[in-house]
Order: sequence, then structure tokens, then C-alpha cells
Amino acid sequence: MPDVTEQHAKPADRRERRVYVWWGVGLGALVLLALFCQFGLRPYLEVRGAIRQCIDHWTEEVAKGQVRALGGSETASKKLAFYARLPKQVAPNKEYAVKLMTYCGRVATQQLIFFMREGDNECVRGEAAHALGELGDPMAVEPLIAALEDTESGGRSEAVGALAQLGDPRAVEPLITALHDGTPDVRYGAAEALGRIKDPRAVEPLIGGLRDTDRRMRYRAAESLGRIQDQRAVEPLIAALNDNDHDVRDNVVRALGWLRDRRGVEPLTATLRDPDRDVRLHAALALQSVNGAIEPLIALLSDPDKEIRWNAAFAMSYMKDPQTIEPMIAALSDKDLCRVAVRTLGEIGPTAKAAIPALETMLKDEDAYVRSAAAEALKKIRGEEPPK
Repeated sequence: MPDVTEQHAKPADRRERRVYVWWGVGLGALVLLALFCQFGLRPYLEVRGAIRQCIDHWTEEVAKGQVRALGGSETASKKLAFYARLPKQVAPNKEYAVKLMTYCGRVATQQLIFFMREGDNECVRGEAAHALGELGDPMAVEPLIAALEDTESGGRSEAVGALAQLGDPRAVEPLITALHDGTPDVRYGAAEALGRIKDPRAVEPLIGGLRDTDRRMRYRAAESLGRIQDQRAVEPLIAALNDNDHDVRDNVVRALGWLRDRRGVEPLTATLRDPDRDVRLHAALALQSVNGAIEPLIALLSDPDKEIRWNAAFAMSYMKDPQTIEPMIAALSDKDLCRVAVRTLGEIGPTAKAAIPALETMLKDEDAYVRSAAAEALKKIRGEEPPK
């Protein structure tokens, strides 16, 4: 016959076991909740707060401060990456999280490469590419080259800009290909990037860009050819001085100045009569850096057009060449050139002693600026004050 006490104990044992089970489940849930708060909710809220601060007051100092507040570069990089991986429904403005990773330094490179490839929208991928360019980590070059195949034009455009900042020659051939991209901003960016990298392989493709139907492409191509400073570009740039767009011509004269080739002297001298004022001024500045330009500029000091005379004198003011001393002494009697002539003689310094009598006369000029500039010039020529 079964024991009555034993029969009554069995249901009690079962109830007790159930209580222990529920206590265990509850305790486990509390542990999981604590872990979630520590490693999920807390970082999430911290990053949300940092993003709000940056949206309201974005400056470099604010961004760096938020990275410090998130625990420093390495910890902040992990928290920001955690946030940026969340669905957009619960993680708004996640592109700001990616942008903040720029200020975490190169510890964020791998995370940024991931978001450039796998980011769930164009803004995230674009910010990641831009950040990689800012960080300057060579590890990012190959992924950025691959990003030139992104289906979204914004991602390709940011990748081009990042490659320009990195300046790695591995990007040259892909960037040359990008000169024919269907999106104008990508093409312009590729032309600019090739100018920054300064690889001679880009010269012929960029010369082709001078004949592009898009004026902005011609503008970028001219600038980049000037930066690369390859003499193959001289004749094509001279031909481009006849471009119908004044901004393109402006960049062409700058490029010829950077190239410093004597073949540019005569065309640049003729460009001092360009219909656009900025082009004329920059042609004068270009001439001051081109070998063999001094004699044509001296001849222009007697041109009947006062603006051409002034531009020639202005160009000569940067040369500090002894050959300019006599022409500048003569220019002191030209009221349109007097100011620039006085300043130029002072910048030449002690070599311009022949100008002392003429400059002493200018101390009595009716123009206060001329009197002051003449006094300064005399100090420099006499060695009392060093030329700048």
C-alpha cells in the first residue's frame, strides 16, 4: 500500500520545481536584459545623443569631442559601427555615425570599408568613401577603386574624391576610365584626381579632355594638366586659349604659368588683351613665372591701354629681376603705374640703388600711399629693412 505522505509530496515537489524553473528563467531574462542595456541599448543611446549634438552644432571640435565622449577612438569606432549596422527604422541619420568615424582615426578603416561596400543607402556609402579619403590609409585604395563600379553615382563620385586625396598611382588607370563615366560629377572628379596624383599616364587622356563638349570638363582638364607639369601639354593648352568659355581660358593661362615653358610667352602676352578681366590678370601673373617673359612685359609698359600697362607692371612686381629696375623707374612718372612701380623697386632691394633719387622725389607726391610706399622702398634699398 503506497505511503500517503509520499503521495502528497509529489505535487508539492513539482510545484517547487516549477518555481525554481521560473526563477531561473526570470534571472536569465534579467541577465540578458542587463547585457542588452550594457552592450546594446546604452551604446545605441550614446550614439543617438552624439549624432544629435553633431547635427545641431557640427564643427570639427564638436565631432572630436563626441568621439572622446564615446570612449575614445577604438571604443567610439565600435559603437558607431554598431549603430550604423542597425535598420534605418531604428537608426536614423546613420550617415552621421559613419561621418564621425573619420575622427576615430585609422582604427576605423576596416569598418569604413565595410560601410562603403555594404552600406544600406547611398549617403552611408558616400560618407564612408569620403571618410576613407580623409584618413589617408593606403589599405583603402583597392576598395575605393572597386567602388568606382558602384551603381549609385553618388558613391562613385565620393570614391573618386577619396582617391584624389590618397594620391596613390594604383588609381590612375581606373580614374582614366572614369573620365568617360556617364555622370558628369564623376568625370569632373576623375579629372581633378588625376591632376592631384600627377602621374604622366594621365596627360594624353586629359589633353583629350580639353576638347570635350562639356566646358566644366575642359576646365578641370586644363587645371590638372597644369598640376602635372608635363611639357606635352604646352601646345594643346596654347590652342585652348581660344576656348569660348572665359573660365576655361582662365584655367588655361594658370596652367601655362605652372608649366613655365617659353613657348607660352607670346600667347600669354596676347592674352593680356582677352575680353575677360580675370583672364587678363591671370595671364599677367602667369607671365611672371614663365622663362623669357621679361622683355615682352617691359615692352607692354608703354602700351596705350592703361590696364595692359598695369597688368604688365603687376606681373613684373613678382619677378624681383634687376632688368625691371630701369623700366620701373620710368614707370614712376605714369600715374597709373606709380604705386606698383614704387612697391616693385622696394621688393628688389639693395640692387635697385639707381632708383633712390627718383624714390626720394616720390616722398613729396600728393598721393599718401605713394609717399608711404616710397619711404618703405627706400628703407629696403638702403638695407634698413629686409625685403619681403
